Amino acid sequence: MTAEEQALADDKMRAEIARLNAETQTMNAQRTKLDEQLTASIARVVAETEKLQREAKWYPAVVAAALLGAGAAVGAALSRAFF
Repeated sequence: MTAEEQALADDKMRAEIARLNAETQTMNAQRTKLDEQLTASIARVVAETEKLQREAKWYPAVVAAALLGAGAAVGAALSRAFF
């Protein structure tokens, strides 16, 4: 291999290395963006889960109160009808 051929091969190799470095930087930036989006999505899911768990604690009490209210209304209507 002549010196000229070697210089050409070296230039090609440097160009390929530069291309790969640029591609790596682009991919790292995309990965960082995706990581941030994933973190935000996880935070949203965690927040919604916590909200649903808080609501689930109150749900039986609300249902019981509604049933008691409905029973009281039916009882009042029946007492008016028969007394």
